[in-house]
Amino acid sequence: MWKKIGFLSLGILGIVMSGCGTQYTLEIQTPLLSWTPKLKADLVPVGAEMTEGLIYQEKDAEEADTLLIIQEDHQKVSLSSYVQAGINQLKLEGYLITHETTKKGKLSGKDGHLYSTLLKRYHITEGEKTLIIAQLFILREDDILLLSYASERPEATKAFVKALSSLQLRF
Repeated sequence: MWKKIGFLSLGILGIVMSGCGTQYTLEIQTPLLSWTPKLKADLVPVGAEMTEGLIYQEKDAEEADTLLIIQEDHQKVSLSSYVQAGINQLKLEGYLITHETTKKGKLSGKDGHLYSTLLKRYHITEGEKTLIIAQLFILREDDILLLSYASERPEATKAFVKALSSLQLRF
């Protein structure tokens, strides 16, 4: 009897886990970047293309994962200071920020120039809802390019961070 229950449990676990490996490929081609990330959510563009950036959201989901690609003016402060000011503003607005990690890096542009990057990961909580955020900031001469991913699922933000390795800059 225990063998039957054990095999049944393993079979159910196998069915449940088979969905965990699902990956969706998103193709993004803009004047600034070329990227084909493999993500845990099936994202589609939302609305018309914005002048400031792009929004992708999970289709047919109540709690949708979201990817934002935004250009922001550079305020001539260090990238670390710029990012920390944003986190501090969220805290001032009453959000609970936990599990903060920061990783500095460099990303090569098409001309071989190295651009400073900062990968910021954190959890943001308001009331009962917590989102897991992963953001890549790329410092350019006059602006900052931001790729931001939000999800309730840790594996989704991990897939986003892993997919950043295939990001190709077009500047």
